[in-house]
Amino acid sequence: MKNWIKFNYSKIFISILLLLIGVNVFATVFHHEFLLQCVKPLFVPVFVVFYFSRCDYISWYLVSFFCFSFLGDFTSVVVDANSVIKFSNLFYLLAHLSLLSLVITKFKGIKFGTFLGTYLIVVFIVNTYLLYQLYTVLDDIITSPTEVLFFGLRSVTLIVLAFFSFAVYLNADTKSSILYLVMALCFIFSEVLFYIRNYYIYDWSLVLVERLLYGCGLVFLFYYMVTKNKAKKRALKIRSYNFVFNKHKK
Repeated sequence: MKNWIKFNYSKIFISILLLLIGVNVFATVFHHEFLLQCVKPLFVPVFVVFYFSRCDYISWYLVSFFCFSFLGDFTSVVVDANSVIKFSNLFYLLAHLSLLSLVITKFKGIKFGTFLGTYLIVVFIVNTYLLYQLYTVLDDIITSPTEVLFFGLRSVTLIVLAFFSFAVYLNADTKSSILYLVMALCFIFSEVLFYIRNYYIYDWSLVLVERLLYGCGLVFLFYYMVTKNKAKKRALKIRSYNFVFNKHKK
């Protein structure tokens, strides 16, 4: 019965997230500004409400990620264009840096073989080169130098995030490390598609995929946080058992 409730709880969370994505895509494609202003800032609050309905523990890095993401979503739909674009890009950059800071704390050095290390470096270089090519294309299209600069900074941050997430996964090979890696990849591709459909090729299918990837990133982050919360509770329970056992032993 308990597992059935948990399963339905997860289904409700994903269903609401999909509904928000669908409404967000509709508002973006049909340029419904009021609907977009109402819906886009709801992603993070819905996430936080569902998470704290199930769990108690949350890292301060993730608190800062959610705060900056919410501010980025909120300011990105405010009408005052130029200044708001700068602020929203800054908030999104700080949100990505929060995720990067979290995964760096999990990185305990390279513990895998030379072959995997070389493979990781090659993947990192290839992805960096592809993003650089996109950067050069957007540099000719985007008129605002600040927007191009923020694209470069956000892209580099996400690439480094993916690099460290992949390294942590190769070191640990745990459920939480896999979830964090997939989350990072979702956010990277979502970011790339956002700039492509905004400044290069606009198509409703790109909007749909970009929003779906962003939503999937939030889902994987949700399950990562739930997994870490369970592990922390388990560790605290074992620690309390050991304390009681040692106390009785004395």
